[in-house]
Amino acid sequence: MQNIFRLLQKFQVVLLFLLFQILCFILLLSGDNQYHKSSIASSSNAVVGTVYEFSNSVTSYFHLEKENQQLVEENNELKKQLLSRQIQVGKMFVRVNDSVFYQQYESIPSKVINSSISFPKNNFITLNVGKELSVNSNMAVIGTKGIVGVVIASSNSYATVMPVINANFTLPVRHANSKSFGRIFWGEDDTYLTATVIDVPSNVAVDIGDLIETRGSDGMFPEGIPVGKVLSVSPVSGETYQIIKIGLIEDFSAIYNVKVIKNLKRNEQLELEKATQEKFQ
Repeated sequence: MQNIFRLLQKFQVVLLFLLFQILCFILLLSGDNQYHKSSIASSSNAVVGTVYEFSNSVTSYFHLEKENQQLVEENNELKKQLLSRQIQVGKMFVRVNDSVFYQQYESIPSKVINSSISFPKNNFITLNVGKELSVNSNMAVIGTKGIVGVVIASSNSYATVMPVINANFTLPVRHANSKSFGRIFWGEDDTYLTATVIDVPSNVAVDIGDLIETRGSDGMFPEGIPVGKVLSVSPVSGETYQIIKIGLIEDFSAIYNVKVIKNLKRNEQLELEKATQEKFQ
C-alpha cells in the first residue's frame, strides 16, 4: 500500500494534468458549442476512414486474383459496347456513334474499403471517394456486373453507401423481357445473395432466369442496369401483383471495384416533376 502512495505522490502532477484534460474534454462535448462537436466528429470520421483504407489495402492484397477477374469481365463488356458504336466504312475509316454531346451520366471510379453483410437490417459500404471528387448523397453506385446501392453520406475523402441488402433500400425496377414495372426491396427472409421484387402485374409472364433491371425513373440509376435474375415467382391471393425472388447480380461478399454514377440532369427532372405535382394539387 505504501508503494502505491509513493507512486501516486511521484506522479501527482501528471495525474492532475490528465484529470484536468479529461474534464475540459467533457465540458466541450456537453456544452452547446457546435463548432467543437462538429470538429471532433469530422476528425473521428477521417481517422475511421483512414483505418478502413489501411485495413482494406492489407486484405485486398489477398484478393488480387478475384479483383483482376472482375476488371477483366468489365473490360470485355465495355469493349462489346464500344464495338457496337463503331461501324466499319472502309479499311482505314470507322464511323463512331458518339453521344458525348448528349452525355447525361458521369462515372467516378471507386474502391470499396469497408462493407458488411451480417447485420439483419442496416448493412453499409464505405468507398474511398468523397466530396473532393463531387460525390454526394443520392448518387447511384454500380459494380462490375450490376447495381450495388445508393450513396447516403459523404465527407471530403469518403462516402457511405446503402446497398441493396439493406432493409431501408427500395428502387423502381422492371422485368427486362416485358418492360413491366416493379419495385425491389430486401425482405426479412432474404440473404446477401437475394432480394424481393413486387408490383409486377400478375398477368405478366415471368420465368425463372429472367433478368430484372433498373427502370431509370428515380433519377439516380441509368435504365437497363442488371439487378438480378428470377429465382421464383409466387402469386399473391387477392392482389394484382406477384412476388418475385431474385438472385442478385453482384456478390456482396466480394465487392471491390465500383463506380459512382452522377446524373447531370437529375435536378432538372426532379424540379419539373415537383412543379407538375404542385400544379395539380
